[in-house]
Amino acid sequence: MGLSLVLASLGCDKTDPPIPDDTNDLSLKPADLAKGETDMPTVLGDMGSVGGDLAMPTGDLAMPGPKVMGLPTCTNVGVTADTVFTSVAKASCAGARCHGGTAGGLTFTDGATMKAVMVGKKSGQSMLDLVKASSVDQSYLIYKLMGQHTAAGVGGRGELMPKGGSKLPDTDLCKFIVWVREGGK
Repeated sequence: MGLSLVLASLGCDKTDPPIPDDTNDLSLKPADLAKGETDMPTVLGDMGSVGGDLAMPTGDLAMPGPKVMGLPTCTNVGVTADTVFTSVAKASCAGARCHGGTAGGLTFTDGATMKAVMVGKKSGQSMLDLVKASSVDQSYLIYKLMGQHTAAGVGGRGELMPKGGSKLPDTDLCKFIVWVREGGK
């Protein structure tokens, strides 16, 4: 059935001008914005509550991602890549069988190269950055050091670092954690 027949059966003529009606006007007016209204209704569903197109989503869409569990309390400050390399990574990570070689596709021989290959670089084992400046929970390195790299939301693989060893002592973990928290400098 053509549009003309449908309109005619409803008593409409396709040449009739549209009748103004505030109930079908989807545009925002300044008064609406002042009241915090949006041009879309709230929708409830499996993914939580999502407000109009100007609202922030809630539920699964707003999940911040994975969270590292059981971090030690760290009081260090002013930790740089050079500090981490010299005090921990040189002995625990940069040996020939690990990142002094090509383990994980990462080679570093000092603080500057460690920073260059990690900060803001995507992991080859996870969807996360190796080190996301100022975000421990978005830094794959911390999950690897804590043995949580295969947790939900992280999607990593392989084994705990340092490879073949046990988890680093809290004092050494704190150097990595504070380095990341302070921006991966």
